[in-house]
Amino acid sequence: MRCTPCTPCTAGASSTFALRSNAAYPTRPAIRFADTGPGIGPAILAQLTLGPVASRRGSGGMGLLFCRRVLESMGGSVEVCSAPGQGASITLYFKSGA
Repeated sequence: MRCTPCTPCTAGASSTFALRSNAAYPTRPAIRFADTGPGIGPAILAQLTLGPVASRRGSGGMGLLFCRRVLESMGGSVEVCSAPGQGASITLYFKSGA
């Protein structure tokens, strides 16, 4: 997946997604989205799955909050990792079918 005009990115940044398992949870399916953009600051990172956080005009900021609620209702979870200047990754973990 590459950045498009509707996905604001830093010049030269790229985005990827992957279906994978995690060494910590080898039987839990996961989808990981990652980018090489400017990263997410600590203040915003702390709030992303707890309440509405809008990073662009016209956005309600409900995306990750909604994802977390839906995944948790099905036995899954969301993990967000980022550091300023280091990009960001969001992993959606699903309940194992095993």
